[in-house]
Amino acid sequence: MLVRGEAVRKPADDRAGDSAGERSGRHRWNHLWDRSLAAGVGLAVAVAFAAQAVVLYSPQAYYEGDCPYYISTALSILHDGDIDLRNQLRGGLEVHGRQIALGRVGQWYPKHPLLMPLAALPFLVVFGLPGFTVLSVALLAALGVVLMRLARTVAPPAAAAGAALLLMAGRFLRRYANNITPAVLAALGPALGLLARGRGG
Repeated sequence: MLVRGEAVRKPADDRAGDSAGERSGRHRWNHLWDRSLAAGVGLAVAVAFAAQAVVLYSPQAYYEGDCPYYISTALSILHDGDIDLRNQLRGGLEVHGRQIALGRVGQWYPKHPLLMPLAALPFLVVFGLPGFTVLSVALLAALGVVLMRLARTVAPPAAAAGAALLLMAGRFLRRYANNITPAVLAALGPALGLLARGRGG
């Protein structure tokens, strides 16, 4: 721009302010893009595993492996206010003896971790027994988001999202949508710890 034949230049402070504003705008956009991708990963994982859970749903799944003991513990906490499983389990010690610990006056205490039944309580209240499946899907979605955030520390956003989705598509995780197990919680905890440590560093 010319004024009376002389070029008018912006002061250095104005140019520095514009540059800082541009950097701040780019930072906000990158942050929004990261958050959007993470939300997309969580949604995609939730939809995929929820669809699988619906297609493969069977009440029989609640009676396989350790599932009855997690369910019985949650029901005991919810309805009896304790973890004595005598009111929930049928079949006697010859059936359940290896899965319980006897209390001083004959109580049947679960040998399985209590974190899963405690985490399932709100879902059990709202959804009934299918609440365990809802919890499993929610945990899997959360794991997908955390894996994406971990990958984001060493990779661009799109690559990090793709890596997280690829990991979540692995066969070893697919069976957990219809299974009541603390395994996903056990994976989510260390992953969150690594993410927090990386941010702290």
